[in-house]
Amino acid sequence: MTPARQFHGEIDPVIDYVHAVAAAYRLQRSGAYVTSDVINGLGHGIHGEGGRSTC
Repeated sequence: MTPARQFHGEIDPVIDYVHAVAAAYRLQRSGAYVTSDVINGLGHGIHGEGGRSTC
């Protein structure tokens, strides 16, 4: 199975990061290899560094 890695901003005002973490957890429970990284201080977008793995 192909692994997947998702990223989400900790301070995203559009979609709270807990939804990304929950989705990764559900996918893992169904047998998928998924990690979810929350990027500290990041809003709704992709840029910068400083992520922390949550799953």
